Amino acid sequence: MDQRPPPIVVDVRSRSARERDGRRIPGALTVDVEDIDNFVGQLSPEREIVLYCTCPNEASAARIAKLLIERGFTRVRPLLGGFDAWIDAGFLAEDLPGIIAVRGTASEQSRSEEQGKVESI
Repeated sequence: MDQRPPPIVVDVRSRSARERDGRRIPGALTVDVEDIDNFVGQLSPEREIVLYCTCPNEASAARIAKLLIERGFTRVRPLLGGFDAWIDAGFLAEDLPGIIAVRGTASEQSRSEEQGKVESI
């Protein structure tokens, strides 16, 4: 995380998983799996990319990492243990922007903040 430029960290958890937890790795971009094609087109293949999820064996992150590698990305990998391992290791998490708790559930507001971050990569 201290390298320059820092890796692009991507949260590929499902929308419902993000709503249940409401946190992310600081600075991580959130991308829905069905939007990955649009997202990939905005990335530089030379950048370090770390993907994470909360699936058993990092299934979603591994699947998207494989897709990126097939498209010519060489510095991409899933985060071993996913978001749970990040938290268990004592690393900080931040609140997801646009997630508001409503009677024990969460609903997502506009995704324009996240899309703005992607455009600046």
